[in-house]
Amino acid sequence: MGNLLDTHLPGPAGRRFTVDAFASREQVWEALQAFRPADALAVRLLFSLRMLRWVRGPVLPFAEGLRRAGFQVVAERRPEEWVVGAAGRFWTPSARIVRLASSADFDAFREPGAAKAAMGFNLESLGPRHTRLTTETRVACFGAEAERAFGLYWRAVAPWSALLRRVMLRAVKADAERRASAVLAA
Repeated sequence: MGNLLDTHLPGPAGRRFTVDAFASREQVWEALQAFRPADALAVRLLFSLRMLRWVRGPVLPFAEGLRRAGFQVVAERRPEEWVVGAAGRFWTPSARIVRLASSADFDAFREPGAAKAAMGFNLESLGPRHTRLTTETRVACFGAEAERAFGLYWRAVAPWSALLRRVMLRAVKADAERRASAVLAA
């Protein structure tokens, strides 16, 4: 994965998911930023189960939805890398997100009994109209209690998290390729 994820949450590689899109890196970036998770019924259902209530309201773009959920942009290098992160106790029903003011605060966060997670997106140009989009998630737990609690939580949610990633990558790929087709047709 790219340098930005390594910079902000170093450690062993997390779970990665990849898709190749026949679109420019810029078109894939635009599609990633425009992705609306709640447009996909499977995503809305899984988020609703996580929050123990049906997700309602406007369908927000991915970046805005993450921000409202307590994630922040930790780093970005357009259109190559984007890293978002959050800190809290993700295994609790409310996730007890800690609002962090800056990337430096994210980097410095080490509250005992809590964890921080970063999601990195790397866009690798394989040609003028061919881009590989990879997402990787890493988590750092602070203390044995946090490691145990997060481990139990992750065993339950990992398959659903994987499904969300696959749905997201397929949707971003489809949107990016629509954007590329529209440019070629113009």
